[in-house]
Formats: sequence, C-alpha cells, structure tokens
Amino acid sequence: MESLVARVFEALNSTHFPITHEISLHQKMEDVFKSYNIPFEREVFLSKSDKVDFLIESSIALEVKIKGRAMSIYRQCERYCTHDSVEGIILASSKPMGFPKEICGKPAYFFNLTSNALM
Repeated sequence: MESLVARVFEALNSTHFPITHEISLHQKMEDVFKSYNIPFEREVFLSKSDKVDFLIESSIALEVKIKGRAMSIYRQCERYCTHDSVEGIILASSKPMGFPKEICGKPAYFFNLTSNALM
C-alpha cells in the first residue's frame, strides 16, 4: 500500500489544483490519475449513505474537502474506514487540520491541497 500511496502523492504533487470549486478539483484529479495510470473509480458508494470521492485501486478511499468543519471531515473519514472494502484513506484538503496516521486500524494520509493550489 505504501508504494501506491507514494504514487498517488507523486501524481497529486505534479500539478496545481483549483481549490475554489470542488467539481473542477475532482475533474483535475481524475485527469492526473489517468495520466499517471493510477486505477480509480469516482464517487463510489461504500453503503447507502457513504459515497467516497475516489476509490484508488479498489481499496484506498480518497476524500476531497475544500471546506467544512475539521471534526465533521474527520468523522466522515472515520465512517469510510469502517467499511471492509477500504484498506486505507487519503484526505486531500485545503482545510488546515490535524489528521491521524491511522483511523479504525487503517493507514490514514493527508495531502495539503494549498501547497499546489490555483486560486
């Protein structure tokens, strides 16, 4: 999993992202994942009420947040990690917040969108 996460971070670090509109941000991420040949699905339902923005290689949830309360964002990530199909999670956010290295016993990673932002 570490090598896959490293590839995802390399891909995300390769470009600047529009952080004012989440739909544009999702599209740009999709383009980047395609160019790096990273297998993904967009807007995957983990359950009736849980839909993750991206599922990388069918096992790593990637949630994108440009606004919201830190605790609400964390709780959403925590819910995703309760699903058996999720082996790890990446939160890509422009929201400054702490993020643990593990959630529900699964590896958790934080990608800071503001380091590659287009305003």
